[in-house]
Amino acid sequence: MRVSNGRSRSPPSWRLRTSRFAPETVYAVVRIAMPDHHCVLLTAPLLDALTRKTPNLQLSVRALVRRQALDALTASEIDVALGYLWRLPADMRARALFEDGHRIVAGKGHPLLCRGLDLHGYLAAEHVLVSLDGNLKGVVDRALTQKNLKRKVVAAVPYFLLALAIASCTNLIATVPRRYAEAFAADFRLKLAPPPLRFRPTKSPRYGTGATTIAA
Repeated sequence: MRVSNGRSRSPPSWRLRTSRFAPETVYAVVRIAMPDHHCVLLTAPLLDALTRKTPNLQLSVRALVRRQALDALTASEIDVALGYLWRLPADMRARALFEDGHRIVAGKGHPLLCRGLDLHGYLAAEHVLVSLDGNLKGVVDRALTQKNLKRKVVAAVPYFLLALAIASCTNLIATVPRRYAEAFAADFRLKLAPPPLRFRPTKSPRYGTGATTIAA
């Protein structure tokens, strides 16, 4: 794999049996880094597609985000990183995979969602926030600050699954990506509601360095 600044990095160990490209003849290990909610949502369908079309391909998934993911790309420890990263280096390229909205999740018996959640109820509720670094303010809080509003964040946890589990058995509510909420609402017996304010959509770009060349 060659990057734009002239440096080269070794591509995965590709081997083809014939000169004509055929997925079933590809032997390689593809190493991907992504946050926990992307791991949960994307790994199973990706594996299903890969095992059907490229049976000799192996997948290695690592839970790396932000600077860790960029450093791993630079060091050739991974081939692709999924997630939202800032200050992308000049020798890396990105492509947006999807844009997602938000949903509020709460236990099915939560009184606020049972009677309809408005802005006043949302601000009065106790919230659990997903934050890798333990910061008690996130995208939602920055959007509220711009309108001179504030919510009550009781806890910050590092994983979305943990936030869903907490919401399912306490009176705390969480604001999470829509796809994630819809995928696990039934498993955690959660009730969903759209947020009373429009927050910045979550974008999920894919990052890589240069272009991988498959040699026949």
